[in-house]
Amino acid sequence: MSDSPDNTVTIEGASTTKSSPSGRSRIRNVLILGTLLGIVLALLASWWSAPQWIPPLAEELADRAGVQIRRLDMGRPGWGGWLISDLQLEVEGNAFQVSDMVLGWKCCQNVEQSLSASIQHLEVLVKTSDSSESKSFVAVSALLQTLHQRIPFLSVSVDSMELFSVNEEGTKLFDEKSPDKLSPGGSSSRSKLWDAPVSMELKRKPQELALTVKTDYLGQLIETDMSWTFPGQMQVAASFSNAEVSLEGKLSDRGLWEFQGAHFIDIPTVAIFTMPDVPLKRHFETLLAKGSFRLTLPDVLFSAPWTLEVENNVLGKIVEPQMTIEGEQKVILNGTRAPEHFKLSPPTLNVQLAPGSLQEWLQVIQQGANFLPAESIAKRWQLALNRGFDCDLPVSEECWQTLPLKLSSLGNRGTLAAEADATVKLSEGESFLQLELAITQSESRPLARFPKTASISGKVRLDHISDTQVSGVGPVTFNWGAWEFPLSDDHPNRSPLRSDGTLSLKKFSINLADSGGMNLSSDVTLDASLTHKQQSLPLKLEAPLNVQPGKVILGRGTLNSLGLRQTIEANYDLAQQKGWLSLQGDGTFKNLAWIQSWVPAWKKELKVSPGSLNHVSFINIDLQRSPMIQGRTQGQLEKWGVEMDPRYVRNIAARADVQFTENDLRFVSPLELSADNALASVPLINLSSNLKGSIRWAEGLHCDLQLMSAGLETFGGSLTLLKEAPIDCPLTTFLPIQLKDLDLGQLVAVENENVQATGKIAGFLPINIHQGQFSISGGQVAAQAPGTVKLLDVPQWRQMAGENQAVMFAVDALQNFHYQSLTSSVDYAPEGKLMLGVAMKGSNPDFRNGTPVNYNLNVESNIISLLRSLEIPDDLIKRLEERYMQ
Repeated sequence: MSDSPDNTVTIEGASTTKSSPSGRSRIRNVLILGTLLGIVLALLASWWSAPQWIPPLAEELADRAGVQIRRLDMGRPGWGGWLISDLQLEVEGNAFQVSDMVLGWKCCQNVEQSLSASIQHLEVLVKTSDSSESKSFVAVSALLQTLHQRIPFLSVSVDSMELFSVNEEGTKLFDEKSPDKLSPGGSSSRSKLWDAPVSMELKRKPQELALTVKTDYLGQLIETDMSWTFPGQMQVAASFSNAEVSLEGKLSDRGLWEFQGAHFIDIPTVAIFTMPDVPLKRHFETLLAKGSFRLTLPDVLFSAPWTLEVENNVLGKIVEPQMTIEGEQKVILNGTRAPEHFKLSPPTLNVQLAPGSLQEWLQVIQQGANFLPAESIAKRWQLALNRGFDCDLPVSEECWQTLPLKLSSLGNRGTLAAEADATVKLSEGESFLQLELAITQSESRPLARFPKTASISGKVRLDHISDTQVSGVGPVTFNWGAWEFPLSDDHPNRSPLRSDGTLSLKKFSINLADSGGMNLSSDVTLDASLTHKQQSLPLKLEAPLNVQPGKVILGRGTLNSLGLRQTIEANYDLAQQKGWLSLQGDGTFKNLAWIQSWVPAWKKELKVSPGSLNHVSFINIDLQRSPMIQGRTQGQLEKWGVEMDPRYVRNIAARADVQFTENDLRFVSPLELSADNALASVPLINLSSNLKGSIRWAEGLHCDLQLMSAGLETFGGSLTLLKEAPIDCPLTTFLPIQLKDLDLGQLVAVENENVQATGKIAGFLPINIHQGQFSISGGQVAAQAPGTVKLLDVPQWRQMAGENQAVMFAVDALQNFHYQSLTSSVDYAPEGKLMLGVAMKGSNPDFRNGTPVNYNLNVESNIISLLRSLEIPDDLIKRLEERYMQ
């Protein structure tokens, strides 16, 4: 070894040169650069070769996590990550088919948000079983933690997802012929759980898992957000249309998830999409349900009881009639593994009617009748469920199909009090309503045109498709009592018409159109009584009824009343308040006292014995005019009788064609009257008359009648009306009467039993009747042929003659007088003054050798006074008073 001046040392053929600092730096940089380049090349090689090494690695990691990878088609890396075109997974018997998944990162995001998996389409096949094997216990917190751990990405998004279920044992999850597809299954084994497309996004943070799911139903977005924070906090929010639900809770030390939440639902808007056949939006301007709830469930599902308590408040406004409703109810669901339980506390709903709308609604219903004024209806009502529900889950039909409801009026004093008990029975495809409604009038302010008591009962079937169909299951019955109808607002003191009865509807059907119209059809049975001035008229009606918008139509049926069985039809327009009624029937007339109660001038002493009646009647009704009732009747009476002691008329027959109103009647054709016999002042037989004209009784009795013909037989002869006679009321007329073939002996015997006579007389009597007072002026009668007059009990007649020689001469001559002619003038005044001018020509063969005698006698006296002076017995006087003073 030797030293040299250039500092180079040589040792056994080797030499070393001492380097400078700048050289060492260059070497280090080259080494670093080479190392980095090698790493980059290794990464690039790993990246590029990922389709070869990632699948085995993924299968290993998946197997450790309990996931089986059935298929994994991975392409070369691209911008943003690897493209996995097809991925099939099986997790605990469920299959997942992933199409077009980008695995990598999101550009330009924070580091903690960049790693992601973006899936174009995901199909999930959930395998279920119908076997009765017990469900396995699953801890919710453990499930969320496992999900948090198994997801190897910070975010997962799915653009489109479809959910299917398969419920047959042994069904394969993947199609063996096409291993890149899920098993299609059969129609009985595989079904789509949700028809609408579903998208979701899942984000994983170190202590949090967030899930957002979006789908739609009938075009309305459904969005659900769930956030879980380790170890045991959760928030969930969901929205659909105008419905929102949110809850927040945590896992307690007792192993229970305890949530509190709130809900808000716009029911008519939601019903548009969930129940499109139920047009709630047409009927409700607003119907909101909102409130709070508490949910408690065990972390280990099915291991302990769970509870859901919902406090719900309802607030709504009905369009027509305008009213507001508000109420509250409490729902409790709870249970263990089996059976789960449902409990609903009896809810209460308060209804407030708008006064203006109520008035309009009543006008539509009553069509102007106004028998039920708006101020009589309570504005506040309460609808309550009589009992709650206490049922096992799933709720059986026997538990929920019967809803016992109670409707009560909350009116002030003076309004109608109403109580309704209803039972709604719901079943698949149809609903039933059992109703018991009772209405009671206020004692302080009774309504003039409404029953004092009323009730409705029956069972109906409800069907709501586009319109509401209500049909009866058995009869629907309406009972009422003390329903009074004032007959005139101008005369409030008139006796009202009162009705009590029952209306039964069979084959009952109502169609309530959404447009507001109503159609009702039913077979009607009406069993009622009409009372006027304490006289009752029972009636029974059986007929088909049809009620259309604004019209009531009564089809051909039967009406039993007044002893008559009648065929009836009717039609009434509610809007115009007019209609018609047709009646045809026959029978023996009864309840005449009810008819008499309507005739103010009817005398109590006048008694009528009804017989048979046959009639055809047609009545027009128009409540907006006066008279309100106009009708026409063609009828026939037989075997009627009239009596006013001691007078009577028996076996009366009549035939008439009459037009009438509630105030009067008019004979269209002459009234034909006949009777077999009568007793007036004297016995009468074979009476007949024809009468035309009109009678009015609205304000007293007024007549404008014309007696066209009249005749009768009495005393063996006849009396005949010579010409038509006008008649007014009170009874006023002039009757020119012709007498013919009257038996003089019968006439004389009526007045004096001590006189016998033979012969026939005829003549003329001008009878005047003024307001019921009888008079004759200028009457003439004469014998039709010679006859005899004989006095009996001559001593009595001689005693009456006394010292009067003229009278004594007449008594002697009349003991056996044979007249050749007999005439008399007749005048009679209303006060009983009778004036007779009797002239007889003849002789008594036993008196003065039959010397002719001209007998003239003028009598001017009050018959009643004369008889009193002669001390004739009182019974005869009374009989003659009744006969001549009337």
